[in-house]
Amino acid sequence: MAKGVAGRGAGFTLIEVLVVAGAIALLLAILLPALAGTREMARQGACASNLRQIGVGLQAYAGSGREYLGSGPFDNREGNALGPIDEAGWLADMVLGEYLVPGKLLCPTNPARFTQNMALARLNERGVKVFSAEAQRELLARGFNTNYVQAWYHGMTEMRQPLNVGIGAPKHMPSVVGPLSLAFPSAATTSRVPLMGDARTDRGEEEDFEGVVQRTCKSMTDGPVEYWRGWGRQDYADLGPAHANAATKGDRRRSHTKLYGQLVFADGHVAAFRDENRDGTFGWPRGMLLTTDDRYPEIEGAVFGGTLSTGMYGDPGNVWR
Repeated sequence: MAKGVAGRGAGFTLIEVLVVAGAIALLLAILLPALAGTREMARQGACASNLRQIGVGLQAYAGSGREYLGSGPFDNREGNALGPIDEAGWLADMVLGEYLVPGKLLCPTNPARFTQNMALARLNERGVKVFSAEAQRELLARGFNTNYVQAWYHGMTEMRQPLNVGIGAPKHMPSVVGPLSLAFPSAATTSRVPLMGDARTDRGEEEDFEGVVQRTCKSMTDGPVEYWRGWGRQDYADLGPAHANAATKGDRRRSHTKLYGQLVFADGHVAAFRDENRDGTFGWPRGMLLTTDDRYPEIEGAVFGGTLSTGMYGDPGNVWR
């Protein structure tokens, strides 16, 4: 009987293995960016949810008979706060009133994991109350932390005398109206007045928390800029991107690739903005000589920048809008 042709068995040839491997590699190359994009969208959605919850918590605080959307800045420095950081300020309001725990609602993709005002050196700089390292850790464990930045309007509302530059700095409590009230007369629509947002974080501003060096982020935007004729437009340089990734890093001081930032406004809605000029902030470009009618590069028209009670400096080129 003639011998048959020998069978190859159940194995694969080298060429077949290479073809399959190539096909798998091609599929991964197609799918991985899409999966990464999906994960990033989920994280940005989680951040938006956090900001909405904070907005709801602030409204609930105001609706509980207080009228104010918080008791001021989250700050422990004399003159910059209305009381010790564990008793006063928007973050203490949320924790003590059991509205929410800000430390459990961190933006998942912001490079910073702590607010600069919880750094021990800042905590005890002209401190209304002195905190040890152990007390600092206890506050963090209770949720006294955030990586969102408070808008100046929320904590300060407005300068007491907008046309008088001699009354003090925008973060000096005796020089400002104080925490934002629901009853405060405003020339701006609530959909343009920011309360909280993704915070700018700079390289070189780190803190050692229990042996782990962590970036910190800005705590509150800087408020109106001083001009020869008075207080002008808001300085929004402490708002920054925290989501998605650009092809390259932006400003060398920021040293991260984040591209989008989100804000929650006084009407409760959350909006995202793109850092078009890649400087790591939504304020004016670095080194810009400021005047009262300068435009914000990425947020002009969507975020109010003027005086709430009058609308002055609300829009560039028209100081009474």
